[in-house]
Amino acid sequence: MTTMLMPVASDTYDEVSSNMGRRVDASLVGLRTFFFRVAFLAVALIILPIHFITGYNTDPNAFGPAYQTDAALWGIRIHTALVPGIMMILMGLIFKKYFTLEGAEKEALVKKLKDLGIYR
Repeated sequence: MTTMLMPVASDTYDEVSSNMGRRVDASLVGLRTFFFRVAFLAVALIILPIHFITGYNTDPNAFGPAYQTDAALWGIRIHTALVPGIMMILMGLIFKKYFTLEGAEKEALVKKLKDLGIYR
C-alpha cells in the first residue's frame, strides 16, 4: 500500500488539477492527512471492542501467551491480521475498478496539463 500511495496520489492530483485548471496539491494533501488521522481513530474503535469482548489482560506485566486467554489471543489475531486483510482486499478491488489512468488516458492527461501550463 505504501509503495503505491505516492504514484497513485500524484496521478490523482494531476487529474484533479487538470479538471480545475490549476494546481490544488496542497488542498488534496490536507484532505489526505485528515483521512489518515481519522484512520487512527478507526483503528482505536476497532481494537477497543475486540479487546473488551475477548477479555484482554491490560496489565503491562502480563506479556506473552501465558498471561492472555485464548480468546484474547484470537482477538489480537483478528485486529492485527483479519481486519487489515479484509480492508486491503476491499481497497484493492475498489482500486482495480476505479483507477483507470493508464496508457492513452495518462498521455492525454499529461498533454492537457502541459497545455494548461501546470505540468510538473
